[in-house]
Amino acid sequence: MEPATSTSVENNNTSCKGHKQLEGKTKEIVTNVYNYLIKAMPEPMALDRCESMTGISSSMVYRLVKGRELPGNVQAPKVDLRGRKLMELEEDHKLAVWRMVHSFYFNNEIPTLEGVFAKIQGTETIPQMSRKTLRRLLHKLNFRYVKHNRKSAVIEKSEVVTWRHSYLRSIAEFRKQNRKIYYLDETWVSAGHMAGKQDTTSVRAGKEHRLIVMHIGSDDGFLKDSSLIFSSKKTGDNQEDINADRFEQWFESVLNHVPDKSVIVMDNAPCHSRRSERIPTIKSPKDEMQQWLREKGIAYDDSAVKAELISLIKQHRSKYMQYVVDDMARRRGITILRLPPYHELNPIELIWVQVKEYVARHNVTFKLADVEGLLDVALKEVTPLAWQIAINRILQEEQRMWQLDVNSDILVDPLVIHLHADESNDSDSSVSSREADLAI
Repeated sequence: MEPATSTSVENNNTSCKGHKQLEGKTKEIVTNVYNYLIKAMPEPMALDRCESMTGISSSMVYRLVKGRELPGNVQAPKVDLRGRKLMELEEDHKLAVWRMVHSFYFNNEIPTLEGVFAKIQGTETIPQMSRKTLRRLLHKLNFRYVKHNRKSAVIEKSEVVTWRHSYLRSIAEFRKQNRKIYYLDETWVSAGHMAGKQDTTSVRAGKEHRLIVMHIGSDDGFLKDSSLIFSSKKTGDNQEDINADRFEQWFESVLNHVPDKSVIVMDNAPCHSRRSERIPTIKSPKDEMQQWLREKGIAYDDSAVKAELISLIKQHRSKYMQYVVDDMARRRGITILRLPPYHELNPIELIWVQVKEYVARHNVTFKLADVEGLLDVALKEVTPLAWQIAINRILQEEQRMWQLDVNSDILVDPLVIHLHADESNDSDSSVSSREADLAI
């Protein structure tokens, strides 16, 4: 298929708002290209790839596929979300907002709530939202607010910055030690993954039937005999299908193929994060708190109230916050390294794109059994070179993350910031701060 040319676009009609309108044949081509791409990659990446393949701008592609380019040169109005319940965004959109905040620091600017809001208004790849919704979303994305020139400056929570730097330092040190590094993740492929024209009946069925795949790999490629593929009828997040029992059973078999002194990188999905032991929280009975302290040999006053006991537990909890899979790996002389949230630092995510593209190109029956065969072939088609390219791209991203915090320090340090005082006047931040303190 040849890309649409800029000439064909220029000959199209223009709406009263200045947006160019696409002709029928061009619309069909662009839509088919986008529908093929979106099955194998996140929406922002699909829009960019569609633009490069067709010559049609990503914003126009977005308007077309979202139904905003309607017959008669009429633009669909933007929906005013003010006053509505907090909207649920897809993970790709959340990640796009997270990156948008960071883009201010890369441009040597201090991000403010108003600045981020204005930037979202200027893009059509992120759903429009109210300032209140954006404020809550940024808080969920681990940002906090401080006063700067009478505006709310947006800065990342210190615990996330610490986590990021700890991860970057650790993985850099492991590489210096020539430790073998493996990357682990899960994804899914539906029976509706396709290329070209859509069979709507098959697509609807495909959305209800999908395959979950769990795998691990390194610069040598996927680890041999270590994949797990199983079917599911659920359409939500992967974690609906993968519980801790299933993951730990699979992980135990994976460890048989991983050399000693290796490092395994994984995220903090619930199935990866079952605690080795339960640590009392503020909601725990007082006698349970006392028993835990006695078992750990931590002295406490018999007259201490719950608030004092929980404060004492908080002082020592970090020593005992262990995960089952970390203990499993440690017994084999293997180290688990956990990714900070929302950071795209796992090269296997780039490998998944290649795998899904292969399935989409070859899927013609939309039958789960056939898709499983395609998935098996797609995994075998991934070469060590593909892994090395993906890892090199992640190395570049790691350097960007280092630079992010360098820029952030330069911009934020001169400000007179009283974080705790600001949080006490910020209902969103103060509530989350208390919840973080209590949810131990």
